[in-house]
Amino acid sequence: MPKNLNFVTRIFLISLLIFSTILLSKFILEGLGGANLSNFNLPPPRIQRAITTFLFAIFLFFLIPSKITFWTIVFPLSLIATVYRPIAYIYGPPDYQAMVSAFSTTFSEAKEFLCLIPASLYLKSLLIPVTASIAYYLARLTGIKPWKNKTLVLISFSLLIISLEPTLFFRKTFNAGEETKEQLAMLQKYIKNPLWGKTETTSLPKDYVLIIGESARKDYFHIYGYPVPNTPFLDKINSTVVNGMKSAGTYTIASLTRMLTLPNKQNGKLTMDALS
Repeated sequence: MPKNLNFVTRIFLISLLIFSTILLSKFILEGLGGANLSNFNLPPPRIQRAITTFLFAIFLFFLIPSKITFWTIVFPLSLIATVYRPIAYIYGPPDYQAMVSAFSTTFSEAKEFLCLIPASLYLKSLLIPVTASIAYYLARLTGIKPWKNKTLVLISFSLLIISLEPTLFFRKTFNAGEETKEQLAMLQKYIKNPLWGKTETTSLPKDYVLIIGESARKDYFHIYGYPVPNTPFLDKINSTVVNGMKSAGTYTIASLTRMLTLPNKQNGKLTMDALS
């Protein structure tokens, strides 16, 4: 026990340390897109989140007091969660959709996306490194050293590995990156050496124009019944209006590549060898 702390003060500071560690656990898990108890079948999501937060807090409690583990594990993890938390609020854990959207977006689109995120989320994200620093300060102040009990350390890491899948965020990021790299390479391959042939017809008209409403809902087009006349060109030309078509994905690359090409019938994977 530190010489300048009496028993009551130390107990009070340790209580604050436990509380801040639980808060840090909650903030980090939210910042990484959440975690799940994949090896347990607990029906209510609220109970799953509470148990997950508690178990991860136990894991953090053993790492925070040590200077080495705090600066090499806890604090870097806090910074990653701080950066990703606003995105996690919308997309959840990293996946192919989020990764390919990041690769395909322009600076102005990225700026617009970031501006649409509530400012409160950015402020909450900043609480992560602040809470981590407070927990570290309290741990150093109290002189607590939970890692000396090897049995508790082993139990802590066992619970984490079994219930939380601590590498889930990083594995999802890696897998999403590999899938994105594969899809972009395939697109570039067919851009350079397209296998599509010419399609000709003798009927009139000879020119066909396919108009796709990018990033817009059908019920906001006047041609589909929206009261504001915002599609004057489509309203006046002699055109065939497709009604009832559903998007094949929630983001551009996934939806357009699947709507304009035929998938592999054996495995369902995307192929560019044939138009739909």
